[in-house]
Amino acid sequence: GKELVEHEMASHGLVGVYDPVDGGVNLYRDQRCASFKQRMLLAAETILCPTPGCTTPADQCQVHHLTPWKHGGETNLDNLTMACRVHNARNDDDPDTPPRHGRLAREPGGVVHHPPDGGPPRTNTHPIRNLSAMGLITDA
Repeated sequence: GKELVEHEMASHGLVGVYDPVDGGVNLYRDQRCASFKQRMLLAAETILCPTPGCTTPADQCQVHHLTPWKHGGETNLDNLTMACRVHNARNDDDPDTPPRHGRLAREPGGVVHHPPDGGPPRTNTHPIRNLSAMGLITDA
């Protein structure tokens, strides 16, 4: 119920749920979904899903919370990236559990993928990434 309430009431601020007998049940945050401006900036930043080897264009990707919403992650640009449907679903959201697929993280210079084997973080090196907003400003 929590995610449904948050999604349905997203444009109304904080949402309180009350029981007529027991009173307050819970208070929910309101901004799980990224705004249009955030989506456009994120798409320009990456151009493609940031997972190494993925060629899914950012405009066909989903907005991904780097620190998951369910773990308190905010819907702010520094906590968001675009990720294709497959990599968004496979991302290891909980850093305290053994990794299975790796996870995306924001580091200086952009979003990287931390592989599940603990190896060094990697970026998507597809040549078109050089035309992304981050590619243009970091190559300048």
